[in-house]
Amino acid sequence: MAPNRWIMVSVPLACALAVAGMQRGPEAPPSWLVFAMLAPAVAVTALAVQAAVRVGEWAPAAVAAGVMAAAAGLAVQPFTERPILVPALVLAAACYSLASLPMAPVRNGGRRPVLLALVAAPLVVLGAMGGIALLAGSPPMAVRAGIAGYGAGLAFVTALHAIAAFRLLRVPAWWVQAVGVLGLAGGLVFMASGVAVAGPLTAGVALLPGVAIVIEARQRPGLRTYVLGGALGGRLNGRAAKSPARAERALMETLTAYSPDLAAHLQRTAAMAVRLGRELGLEGDRLETLRHAALFHDVGKLFVPVHVLDRHGRPKVRDWEHLHAHPAMGQALIARVPALAATAAAVGDHHERYDGTGYPSGKRGAAIDVLARTLTLADVYDALVSDRAYKAGWPHEDAVKHIREGSGTHFDPAIARVFLAMLARDGEAAEAERRCRDAAA
Repeated sequence: MAPNRWIMVSVPLACALAVAGMQRGPEAPPSWLVFAMLAPAVAVTALAVQAAVRVGEWAPAAVAAGVMAAAAGLAVQPFTERPILVPALVLAAACYSLASLPMAPVRNGGRRPVLLALVAAPLVVLGAMGGIALLAGSPPMAVRAGIAGYGAGLAFVTALHAIAAFRLLRVPAWWVQAVGVLGLAGGLVFMASGVAVAGPLTAGVALLPGVAIVIEARQRPGLRTYVLGGALGGRLNGRAAKSPARAERALMETLTAYSPDLAAHLQRTAAMAVRLGRELGLEGDRLETLRHAALFHDVGKLFVPVHVLDRHGRPKVRDWEHLHAHPAMGQALIARVPALAATAAAVGDHHERYDGTGYPSGKRGAAIDVLARTLTLADVYDALVSDRAYKAGWPHEDAVKHIREGSGTHFDPAIARVFLAMLARDGEAAEAERRCRDAAA
């Protein structure tokens, strides 16, 4: 959501709730409910902080700070008559908004500074309110209602980013985070209206983003899928997802940040696949679809923990479970990007084998998408000749031999013949160039 739309949501809401707050007096939440929420709050806070400290990423750290703010409000509220939960939960909303900043689309470098200013504003107000509370007792209900309304607007916009990330990735952690931040927004509205039990219940719901990063840290240690996938969800939201150029740029920047080696492999594979496609007579939109399919055939590896991709030595059994899931995960993700949806079948089939022994579906022969049968030759060749964390690159001759032996079993024999002929011409050209250099020397 653009900053001007954010203002349209939050400022009128804050003003309306401030006026409503003038009609009511403050109501303290029941202490038993506050104490009941403390135990889960402490547990979630400890786990969220531990996960954030381990990975050292900005977004999880901001989420952990928000959880700490909500838990601190719960811990202090029973010992004071002042409305501590309101500023604590607005501070949590501000932290969650800061965590979502990498997800916001950036145009001309101007959006992040504006959002930072919007997030900083409630912090300044909270500081002023805290000073008033310390010097003159509890602030008027209207002031608390206005601040709570502002926090509700902030949480609502943050929830929109979390929903965008979940819609693209279908990662449970983002669903949990979206529910938590939406609940925080709604709870702040009730708190602004003076509902006594709303504070502790809202604080409990506000802990869910912490639960989200704990869930994700257990499934994919390192939280890189959470951080970069969230950023991708924000960037591929709306019109950007319908523009091939913008979708390609967003995906490649995300993949490069996730694993530079993976991104380099994808670019080399795409260049070789396009050459092969021209040899096969592809042109126009069909050739461009092949290029995109090759460029994003491994996009499902965004769901594979980075330590698995970078592991030295052969992958472990658990690692293979992650790796074997990536074609289907990539197909599902790319199908949700309208500009690239035509490549989804090729992305999902790129590990199928011509004889039916591949994965994930065990397709054989012509049942395998033809673009997948094309790009898999470029993919395998580049994987063989390139250095990986678990192996040294093969010599060109050994890679050619492997592909020749795999013709009819791993590879479509007709396409493999064209690919091998292309590699033979490359070898002849390289040899001719070497002889020219030797003669010149």
